[in-house]
Amino acid sequence: MIGTYASGNYCPVGIAIDSSGNAWVAYACSNLVKKIDPSGTVMGTYHVGSYPALIAIDPSSGNVWVTNAGDNTVTQLSPTGTTIGTYNTGNYCPVGIAIDNSGNAWVVYACSNLVKQLSPSGTVMGTYHVGSYPVDVAIDTSGNVWVTNAGDNTVTKLSSTGSTIGTYTVGGLPMGIAIDSSGNAWIANAGGTVTKLSSTGVTIGTYTVGVGLISITVDSSGNVWVTNAVSNDVAELSSIGVTIGTYAVGSEPADIAIDPSSGNVWVTNAGSNNITEFIPEVFPPISYNVYYSTVPGGTYAKAGSTTATSFTVTGLTNATDYYFAVTAVNNVEEGGYSNEVGVSPGQHSYPVGNVPTGIAIDNSGNIWVANTDSNNVTELSPTGTTIGTYNEGSYCPAGIAIDGSGNAWVTYACSNKVKKIDPSGTLLWSYNLGNYCPAGIAIDASGNAWVAYACSNLVKKINPSGTVMGTYHVGSYPVGIAIDRSSGNVWVANTADNTVTELSFTGSTIGTFNTGNYCPADIAIDASGNAWVTYTCSNLVKKINPSGTVMGTYHVGSYPTGIAIDNSGNVWVANTVDNTVTELSSSGSLIGTYAAGLYPFGVAVDSSGNAWVTNAGSNNVTGPVWP
Repeated sequence: MIGTYASGNYCPVGIAIDSSGNAWVAYACSNLVKKIDPSGTVMGTYHVGSYPALIAIDPSSGNVWVTNAGDNTVTQLSPTGTTIGTYNTGNYCPVGIAIDNSGNAWVVYACSNLVKQLSPSGTVMGTYHVGSYPVDVAIDTSGNVWVTNAGDNTVTKLSSTGSTIGTYTVGGLPMGIAIDSSGNAWIANAGGTVTKLSSTGVTIGTYTVGVGLISITVDSSGNVWVTNAVSNDVAELSSIGVTIGTYAVGSEPADIAIDPSSGNVWVTNAGSNNITEFIPEVFPPISYNVYYSTVPGGTYAKAGSTTATSFTVTGLTNATDYYFAVTAVNNVEEGGYSNEVGVSPGQHSYPVGNVPTGIAIDNSGNIWVANTDSNNVTELSPTGTTIGTYNEGSYCPAGIAIDGSGNAWVTYACSNKVKKIDPSGTLLWSYNLGNYCPAGIAIDASGNAWVAYACSNLVKKINPSGTVMGTYHVGSYPVGIAIDRSSGNVWVANTADNTVTELSFTGSTIGTFNTGNYCPADIAIDASGNAWVTYTCSNLVKKINPSGTVMGTYHVGSYPTGIAIDNSGNVWVANTVDNTVTELSSSGSLIGTYAAGLYPFGVAVDSSGNAWVTNAGSNNVTGPVWP
């Protein structure tokens, strides 16, 4: 421990560290903010509003923002403590605050169930409804805003423009929130647990820590720190939720901050009216234990120990996912688990962008991936090396297809655009063709792109230069699309009305087929012209002949989405919910079910018959998938 600092004021609560390592502390019962240097010396005392609660610092300007819960105002101070402005927006109980990359302050109003965005001059830029009794707020690297709602035990995720992306149930009385470098949200639940959510809001884990958890932060190593107001200590968790250590502090620790330059931990102790600064304990390791599991997050089995930098595990099963973690052992204790790494013998996983969905393979064997949440496209070599990542300035890339020249055609569902990108990643053209939510895309033998517009219930035919050659009505919410290479007919999966439409190459409707199952999602055509369709809500794949007759119904995994057919006629299906890939023969018999990554979504097959799968939950591509 470096020191405990008592400044003669009352109820220190919020704390933030500036770029010089100074701590700015809000004293709720004294209506003051103090600036304290790294040695504990008070550098300045500044009057703010009534009952100041939490503090955030604008990293670009160094300005300090303070929420004053007692008089419903927000104060902005300069780095020298001069008051720039005090803002009353007409709402109640401002508590949590965070600053985005544009210098805007996002403020949580607990008693009004609102979040407000304030410009650097204090102007209200937007008012957004969230859950019941919001408490804290954090902003991820994409500019998304995460809010804890203590009144209904949820977390709300807003976009940078304030639209609601999702609301996620967490533990009891969620209070503090912090975002790690992978975009995961960590929530301190006062009821005694810490919840870890993925960037898409999926619960990765819930970890028991103690009762009275208030504030939470993440350090540069990915370790998570949380204050425990009942036991008067601070817990340190590893990135997979294992408790590494517990540090005693003052009475009723409230807020916590970490100096990014020194790594020192600062804690405000509201009950004892002081501040604790300490250095996390570090003991050099003397050996390492290697653990593995077949499910993410354990339960782990110990594979062995080593003092070397490599370790070989034998006796594993091909095409089975294994999740490895390492612990360091020193003279005192065994440390917490390292970041988990998933591998599968016989296949590999390659990192791409966030929430990869669409996938296609060009004639060179390069793999093209649409990363829906990070708004870019990744190109991988056949060995999984990243060739390039291309951000074309639009949102939600979804479908992707490759033409005969090796150009990638990409649909951007949230921007209503179709873009054509050459093999080097150069944008050739971009068009908004006046319809909504372009999703699936396929290229015919003449190089024309056929695009399914999910929100417009249309399919458009676009020539290589981007000119619309035809617009054709299909079923409700068309998503998947495929082309029969022999006849040129176009098949479309209409998810909302449970039908499949077959169009001729001129766009006339040959037939619309309802097979009595639900949520057709993707579609692939075999060498005989049969359409193989995934039905996500029925956990089925159906084989439909060119006249629309069902030739077979086959059970696969849970929530099948993407589908592809290899040169042998075998059918590959990505099962999103149970994290598997199913391989069927051309007659529909089961060849095998193989582990993929987390939430496999799209699937494509290369010229060697290897299946490559996008894993939307683990932000990677698995391939090749083989038994």
